[in-house]
Amino acid sequence: MSENKVIYTAGTGSSIDVTFEDFKARPCVLHRLSPGFVAPTPDEIRFVRLNLLGWPQTKLGAFLGYPIDKKGCATVRRWERPVDASNHRNIEYNAWRRMLVAAGVIDSEDDLLTAERHLELLA
Repeated sequence: MSENKVIYTAGTGSSIDVTFEDFKARPCVLHRLSPGFVAPTPDEIRFVRLNLLGWPQTKLGAFLGYPIDKKGCATVRRWERPVDASNHRNIEYNAWRRMLVAAGVIDSEDDLLTAERHLELLA
C-alpha cells in the first residue's frame, strides 16, 4: 500500500492525495501530548474511514460503540461535516486513536510509551 498513492477527493472540493506513509506523518496522527499535534479535519476523518478502513459510517459507528440506524451513524456524519456547518462536531480523541489503530496507521504500544514519557517529565 505504501507504494501506491491513495487518492481521496472530498465533496467539498478539497483533497487528500498522499501515500499511506505520508499520511502517517501528518500532524493529526501525532499523540495529543506530542508537540505539533493538530486535531484531524473532517477530510482526514473521512479519508481514514473510506480509504484506509474501507468502512461505511454504520460500520465505524458500530465499531466505536455509537448509535447506528439505517441512515448510518449521526455521530460520524457530524465529524465529517464541514467545520463551519452548524451540525459539525469534533471527533473525540479516543475515537480518533481507535480509528488509527484499526487502520494500521499507529501502534497502540506507541501511545503507551508516549504517555509514560509524559508522566516521567511531570515527575
